Amino acid sequence: MCRRKNILLTLGLHLCAVYAHEDSLLEVDFCQYYYRNPASSEPRYPDCSDVKAKVVSNETRTLPTLELGEPGAKALFFIHGWPDNAAMWAAQFAHFCFNGSFYCVAVTLANFHPDFPDADPDKELKITQQLIEIHQTMLEAHLVDPTLVVHDWGSVIGYEMLHRYPAVARQIISFDVGSTVSSESWKLNLTYQEQNREAWQQKNDSKSVGSAIYWEAPAPLRATWRTSWPYEYNLSYRGFIQHPYPPASVPLLFLWGNMTRGEPRQANTIFFGPHWLDFVRSTPHGRVVEVDSDHWMHVKSPRFVNNAISAWLNGY
Repeated sequence: MCRRKNILLTLGLHLCAVYAHEDSLLEVDFCQYYYRNPASSEPRYPDCSDVKAKVVSNETRTLPTLELGEPGAKALFFIHGWPDNAAMWAAQFAHFCFNGSFYCVAVTLANFHPDFPDADPDKELKITQQLIEIHQTMLEAHLVDPTLVVHDWGSVIGYEMLHRYPAVARQIISFDVGSTVSSESWKLNLTYQEQNREAWQQKNDSKSVGSAIYWEAPAPLRATWRTSWPYEYNLSYRGFIQHPYPPASVPLLFLWGNMTRGEPRQANTIFFGPHWLDFVRSTPHGRVVEVDSDHWMHVKSPRFVNNAISAWLNGY
């Protein structure tokens, strides 16, 4: 019990220190949590400090963004999931936008930015409102020929955006989350989702941070209780009727990690149903890429993932 109290005290002190930072996404998260310095094995990758120096933190848009590259270039628009933020895409910024090949814009969802105050649950903490605000943010950025790049809850949101706003992107790249999960994974998913729901209901960081630590999230200390709002379905799903699949006419690259906690991934930890991969392959230019990594493969295996994305984007 004493050891647990000490751990929670340490977590609390660390969280307080992080919250005190100005522009925490760039000053802390971008290099400390998310950029795993692929330069050590891939000379084309610049040092993180050089990438960060070129990134713009834009708080004037409807939702806060990190941006890199020339606005007139083809755009990659990134949407994160739990418990992350726009800084999660650091390695993709370095690969695709540091030298101006693409224009990268990554959004941070409500309650996921550590420097911003709590969002109004009644007005902002519902998926339908986030869809509206993301769409508005994309319009404000004046994106050229945008590709959606989405992960986790970002995938749920991204698929729905393509139905509600068909002109928002001409193709989509998604990580690890597909259609309705298989029956094997339903029970496990309910378990971790319930832990995150309890974190929200109790305003209890230890539950959500503990869940993120267990699943080896890159930035577990960002998993504060307030980021768990999507799992409180009575809150987040108000007015939201989810399409089970993205539009079949939209080209789709789907990457999924075959590992969990250092072991081969079991069926009950997979976030897509049995027919999802067939659906992906049936879309125009549809492709499935299995990655020897976990749910956060784009952070932990950036070279492989980025090369796979480049090959797909160049394959038209």
